[in-house]
Amino acid sequence: VLIFFIKNMLTAKPRETYNKIDIERMQEICKLATIELDYNDVAKVSASYWFFKKRNKQLWIEHKVLVKIGIDENKLEVSEENDKQIIYIPKAEILNVYCDPESFTEDSFSIEKTILRKVSAKEQNTAMSNAIKEIKNDAEGQSECLRDAQKRAAKLIENDLKQLQIQTNSIIQYEIRLR
Repeated sequence: VLIFFIKNMLTAKPRETYNKIDIERMQEICKLATIELDYNDVAKVSASYWFFKKRNKQLWIEHKVLVKIGIDENKLEVSEENDKQIIYIPKAEILNVYCDPESFTEDSFSIEKTILRKVSAKEQNTAMSNAIKEIKNDAEGQSECLRDAQKRAAKLIENDLKQLQIQTNSIIQYEIRLR
């Protein structure tokens, strides 16, 4: 065993220095760091109608919204500084807000008792639009989730680079900087 170990040490190739980090690979890793939040909420819509005199109709709609928080991979940057690759990870942002139209069923609507109890398509669209705006504003205020998504991307990139060094028996001089 000792002879095998010494022989391997004498015949082992020196570790190469990796000069270029594949930005496309890093962008794909950023996609993996996406956080998805599910919101179940109730949106309120007021509508006016005429029935002998102007009246308001109050409408509450239960709905489901999916919010994706992550890194816009197109904003990821890699530069070189003193033979070291610097990876700049941008702040996480809201990538997508999706209101599930299937969550709008007959049971989702609650209308105050009035003569007009039908929900129009316009009222449904207004409710969905308001729900998306409210939840997007709420998600943008989730600074902890945004920071977590950025840190998660940095950790995944770091783990990938460490694994790449092991697989290629090379040294990658890098630094990860959060913006």
